Amino acid sequence: MRSFHKKYRLFITLFIFFGSTIYLAAAQNYPQIPFVVYNSEKVFRSSELGQEIIRRYNKVVQAQVEAADFAAKNFETEEDELVRKRSTLSVEDFKLLADDFDSRVRKTRILHKNKDNEIRKLYGIWKTNFFNETIPRAFQPISKEYGVYAAVDLMTSKNLVYRENIEVTELFIKEINNLYKENIDIFKLIIENREER
Repeated sequence: MRSFHKKYRLFITLFIFFGSTIYLAAAQNYPQIPFVVYNSEKVFRSSELGQEIIRRYNKVVQAQVEAADFAAKNFETEEDELVRKRSTLSVEDFKLLADDFDSRVRKTRILHKNKDNEIRKLYGIWKTNFFNETIPRAFQPISKEYGVYAAVDLMTSKNLVYRENIEVTELFIKEINNLYKENIDIFKLIIENREER
């Protein structure tokens, strides 16, 4: 009888041990974290396509700065001339000219301020277009390589805790560089498609 109980306990022990081993093996094969993480801002600033967009933006900004400087210098010249004429004009005539001058200065400042806002908005649109056109395509080969179903942007999940081996920013940059080499027209698509997207 005791021999039977010993054999029975041995059977139960072996069953639990092997059952646990099989469960652990299955758990290890199952992807516990089915996603990777990346830094979208670094992808944008470090990829060749993103740098090309930044260069175009800086070119637009520089043109706006030069236009604003040109207008400011013209107003300075006009103001100096108005001051010189002051002694030869009546109070009424000078006031009319001064009021007209001030009005045009205010309108020009508003015009350039609105232009600055438009340029900043345009840059935001270009960045959005960049992400919409590149991230989904770049993710496809990464998804296959890592066997994952999603990529989490660290710029929108700053408190996310993760292991370094699932951070694939450099892979995104590499894939987007390859995409840009194969499809150079994507740059035009990004900067020309503005409000419609």
